[in-house]
Amino acid sequence: MRAKMPKDLEALLFQLENADDIKKVQDEWAEYQAANENYEKNYPVQFANLVEANLKFKENKSIPTPAEQMQDFKERIKTRIDDLLEEKQHHDTYELEEANDNINQREAEYLQQSKELKLTFDTQTPVASKQETAKSKSGHDIDKSQELGISWLKQHQQQEEKQHKQEEKTEGKEQDIKGYDFKLIFANMNQSDKLENLDLSKDELEKEDLDLEYE
Repeated sequence: MRAKMPKDLEALLFQLENADDIKKVQDEWAEYQAANENYEKNYPVQFANLVEANLKFKENKSIPTPAEQMQDFKERIKTRIDDLLEEKQHHDTYELEEANDNINQREAEYLQQSKELKLTFDTQTPVASKQETAKSKSGHDIDKSQELGISWLKQHQQQEEKQHKQEEKTEGKEQDIKGYDFKLIFANMNQSDKLENLDLSKDELEKEDLDLEYE
């Protein structure tokens, strides 16, 4: 009965991720197993013949046991898998580099197309439109300055109107005070006249009384 491939070899084998390579290694392992089974069957006879020859010819030759031979087969399979993994790594690296080169090439083409498009646009854009753009920008700056000037003028006018109203209120109060003073003066003058008239009437009355007495 053929033994299964050792687990460490299987772990390496399935890193190949390629069905064809995996199958090739499995077939090679099966051939080694078949050869070792046949060797194990014939090993006793071969070993006996070798011992007899060594005694006869005074030699010290040896042959590997079936276990030793199977270990040699395992080392061969491991070397085979390592070679395939190295090839796979080189292949993956090449594909990655090729993909990066394609990406870089596409990016370079895109940048070149963008530069050409921009150059074409700048070349075909009329000079007048550029001047109009600059003019409109300048006009915008002037309009903005005018807006600032108008805003300042409005604020100045509002301040003047406010100050004028305050002055009018102050003048009105002063006029009221002056009018009040004038009324007081006029009232005082009327009272003085009345008093003088009263004094005069009193003298006249006294004079009339004296005249009456003399009569």
